[in-house]
Amino acid sequence: MADVKQVDQSKGAETKREAFVRLAEARTGRAIQAIGRLAPLSNRSQYEYTKDDVATIEHALTSMVERTVDALEGRGARGFSLKGGSSK
Repeated sequence: MADVKQVDQSKGAETKREAFVRLAEARTGRAIQAIGRLAPLSNRSQYEYTKDDVATIEHALTSMVERTVDALEGRGARGFSLKGGSSK
């Protein structure tokens, strides 16, 4: 069985791989643009923020990236652990 399953090509439908690439490229591009819109907030003459604000934003972004990579790699959600990290 091939890794890429084909959808009925006689009707011009895209393969599952083509759909993934199309959607992943579009969604990743939008995510990168949205993150890029945070950088102008660093203008201290326009905005006031604390190191805690920056840490909160960094944590939110990092957590979402980690969860997304875990999902794509088939690891699923990580659980809580008191042993100094996440359990898998």
